[in-house]
Amino acid sequence: MPIEATAFSGLVFANYLALFPLALGAKRENPSTGVPPHCVPEAFLGALCRAFGTVLKATPIRDTGAGTAALPGLAPPVPFVFPGIVVAQAQFLTSQGWVGPMAALGASAMIGAPLLYASSLGVLQMQPNLLMGTGVGIVSPLANPGLEATVTAALTAALLAEFQATGKFGVGDVPGAPVNATLAAQLPNYAAALAKGISSITATVAYVGNVSTVVPIAGTSNTGIIL
Repeated sequence: MPIEATAFSGLVFANYLALFPLALGAKRENPSTGVPPHCVPEAFLGALCRAFGTVLKATPIRDTGAGTAALPGLAPPVPFVFPGIVVAQAQFLTSQGWVGPMAALGASAMIGAPLLYASSLGVLQMQPNLLMGTGVGIVSPLANPGLEATVTAALTAALLAEFQATGKFGVGDVPGAPVNATLAAQLPNYAAALAKGISSITATVAYVGNVSTVVPIAGTSNTGIIL
């Protein structure tokens, strides 16, 4: 099932409410500047999830394969996981300077939940493999050495754009203004932690070639995207 923005952010927000049920009452508005009534955590997580989903689905993911040279190798969409969720949450807590049990719940809700729901909703679709036919591709951090840095940069930019687009987090509380300084200073921490989790991605891809052959091949690399 592909990642769809509304369903994705809905799951993340529902998880947040399960952890912080009083958050539903955290509403504000500013008629003097034109900020409409809104639930702050819902608006925050909505922007976070939109940026996360956009970047995740635009990021190439690579595998390393071994098999036979029966080109091309075709593979159905496969599930994937982010084993580094706990590490990503710990990094976030350190960068934010948050401590205590409520801080851990916050990291789980804002870093762990997007990563977890993305892996449960999304699938990884590899391109036709033009280097290997029948065989197995392994998606791992080793196959994606620059992924963390790439995603951090892309997410930082996307988060700033999404939060500005909400019109609810701007300088002077003015809709359309750049994100206020406090939040702008913290969004790179969200980006870095989510990128840490994404860069831990693992999956196993089964390719099937068009023609049977006994010629072995190994060390190939192929690219795919998350849907």
